[in-house]
Amino acid sequence: FGLSGSDANETNIKLIWYYNNVLGRPEKKKIISRWRGYHGSGVMTGSLTGLDLFHNAFDLPRAPILHTEAPYYFRRADRSLSEEQFSQHC
Repeated sequence: FGLSGSDANETNIKLIWYYNNVLGRPEKKKIISRWRGYHGSGVMTGSLTGLDLFHNAFDLPRAPILHTEAPYYFRRADRSLSEEQFSQHC
């Protein structure tokens, strides 16, 4: 049982890792998350959260987490992309 979405997300990560360990695939630990996405305030969910404040202020582990660009056209880093090009990029 959990009390919050953070607890639920932390539990899901542990279940996925446990499942892969049982199947003999302990190396399968990578999780893909989006920058600017919020997944919780726990250690692991904070690592999933794509907000610099969470990473820089709390020294959260980033090792198994891969972050990809968020699909926010109006906040895109590359201003030369049209909306259509950006949607294909993401």
